[in-house]
Amino acid sequence: MVAATNKEIEAKKQHREELKEVKKGLLEAIGKEMKACEKKNLEQIKKYHAKNPNDQVVSFVLNELTRFISGNQTATFAEANQGIFDSVEVFYEMIRSINPTALPYDNAKDVMIKIGGTDGNQGEIINQLTDPKMQKTYLPFFAFFKTLSKIVHWSMNAMKD
Repeated sequence: MVAATNKEIEAKKQHREELKEVKKGLLEAIGKEMKACEKKNLEQIKKYHAKNPNDQVVSFVLNELTRFISGNQTATFAEANQGIFDSVEVFYEMIRSINPTALPYDNAKDVMIKIGGTDGNQGEIINQLTDPKMQKTYLPFFAFFKTLSKIVHWSMNAMKD
């Protein structure tokens, strides 16, 4: 019985070490994506959202970023916009301070499905984001989408058993 317990302890230690490596890699990837979230892109996305509050893609990306940053699953961009998205520096700092396990696993899973889809079918967000008619509109916001994707991936990995 003790040997099994030791094996379990070792397996958990190894899993924690693997998660640390995954976290490190994902934080580096998020950092690379955030570099493309420049001041002009931040201003553009806020201005675009103000004029087009019903745009599903931009609203989804901004709302989900807000939720992951705040750790509040009901938060919206409209409510938190003044704090999180004040400047690129504030946005970067907020991204770096995310607790990837603050939201329920099912929340992260639902976001991942909406982005990436399931069973070989693309998610509705990526379908809209890559629609040739909308590519020019969404191109300045792509870095925010990629940052959200990396955060969701990080969150799901952090919550794996």
